[in-house]
Amino acid sequence: MILCADQSVLLFVHFWEKKEEKVGTFFDPSRRKIQRKTERKKERKIHREMVFSLLSRAATTTTTTTTQKWRSPSFPFPRTKKKGWNDANTENTGRRRRRRSRGIVQSSSTPNNPDDETTSVIIVGGGLAGLAAATRLQKDNIPYVLLESSDGFGGRARTDVVNGYTLDRGFAIYLSSYEECNRIFDLDDLDLRRFYAGADVRFENRFYRVADPFRHTADALPSLLPEHKIGSPLDKVLVGLVRLQTVFLRVKPLQRESEKTIEERLSEFGFSDEMVDRFFRPFLGGIFFNPELTTDSRLFDFVMRSLALGENCLPAKGIGAMAEQLVGKLDENSVHKNAKVEEIKNVEDGAVEVRVNMVNKEGQKTTTTKRGKKCILAVEGPECDRLLGTKDKQREKGVGTTCVYFSCDKPYDAKNPMLYLDGEKYKGSKGGKKTLVNNCCFPSVVSPTYAPNGKHLCSASIIGVPSELSDEQIGERVKSELSEWFGESITSSFELLKVYRIPFAQPVQTPSAKGGSKNAFEQTCESGAMKNVYLAGDHRDAATFDGALMSGRRCAEYAKSNGMF
Repeated sequence: MILCADQSVLLFVHFWEKKEEKVGTFFDPSRRKIQRKTERKKERKIHREMVFSLLSRAATTTTTTTTQKWRSPSFPFPRTKKKGWNDANTENTGRRRRRRSRGIVQSSSTPNNPDDETTSVIIVGGGLAGLAAATRLQKDNIPYVLLESSDGFGGRARTDVVNGYTLDRGFAIYLSSYEECNRIFDLDDLDLRRFYAGADVRFENRFYRVADPFRHTADALPSLLPEHKIGSPLDKVLVGLVRLQTVFLRVKPLQRESEKTIEERLSEFGFSDEMVDRFFRPFLGGIFFNPELTTDSRLFDFVMRSLALGENCLPAKGIGAMAEQLVGKLDENSVHKNAKVEEIKNVEDGAVEVRVNMVNKEGQKTTTTKRGKKCILAVEGPECDRLLGTKDKQREKGVGTTCVYFSCDKPYDAKNPMLYLDGEKYKGSKGGKKTLVNNCCFPSVVSPTYAPNGKHLCSASIIGVPSELSDEQIGERVKSELSEWFGESITSSFELLKVYRIPFAQPVQTPSAKGGSKNAFEQTCESGAMKNVYLAGDHRDAATFDGALMSGRRCAEYAKSNGMF
């Protein structure tokens, strides 16, 4: 139908008049606003009268029993229906609410039965990744069973108490800027104690301080002088520029594409060989156990950013306090230690069957079979290959470290919780001194809880595992080297407490091992070898506490999204 202009105007006027008859002020915004304001005032008045009525009735009602829990009365406030609602929609909404409330009440008080051999998810491995997965599943009320082969939880993040000293199984540092750690842990309970923001580097029989200029300006200024042997003044300026770049320009460094090593990244930025050999090799070598600096450069950006935004810390009760806190939140009937998984296989309907050798509380060994809809392997790369029956060349490789602990009467510097580095170990292209110690610290200066009253604890780290030496020989050589660092007055009271040999401290994290894609540090959870078997651990993400926790959580969320629980 075709209308002329005059006919269109007439129809519009007719339509306007009809609308005005039906809705009155619909086309007048100012009048409609006043009307809505008046309606809201009436509703609030009705609400107040209803509340006062209910409170007055509650005040005049006496309670005859003390065992019955008090329940708030339902408030039948008038509710204005939105346009388009009907009674059927309202009834369905109420039914959905009742179903949700019933589900929460039922699941919150339903622990796993330890005698039940069938569950929804089986978690193999009680390290940080496995514990994070269990924490997430429990939060979502999904039944699970966690199986840990050793006598305790935490994996490589465990702590022992020897003769009153707190000994972490390998020197490790908690960075206060770890986002996943800060989200999942109760930081007040961890009671983090801070290191000095910098390091003392041993070179030519003396220590040179390399300090964070933003936190210790007075200590950082002398490093700009020509007589400071750890890098040139230009190197110190470059360190500041790298820090600013990682904070403001590389917000998510692990989600970038890159195939460069740390050594290549430092060279492109313009650092001198002296700065690389005397500072970066011992410093980053102590973090990644790779002084050759062939580690992926994205991890360098991640560490520099984390150090700029946070601080190096130790939990007051040791690194193992992280795992203890997570275990304390889990259902005790769902977590089992001394449970060695021997075999994993798929059965009918895609379920996963696990054969496990367990040791009960009475010390009796038993072999049992557990079945689950899903299975999460939160173990090291070589153990993944054993259970899956695969052979991944990148997963089977790892880097190691050896940690040596001494008790002593006094530290080298009781005021500053310092990290000490060997700046001569990697001096020159032909290598430096043939020594063992890469870095050293006194944890009892960081936190007095690491040692008994009146005593101190010294921790020395070696990159790699000297298998040709016994523990006693390692202790003697390390003590001799530290005597050159700190003097006989400090080391004369050194007594060897423990030597931890950790051949697989981290997976290899070179660009060729991780790949150059954006997902290199957030790999798929699928195992690719078995149905409904997923992989978690620091070999799937970055080899950090944060990476392990994120990997476990992601795996639990993936299992939930792909399962009918």
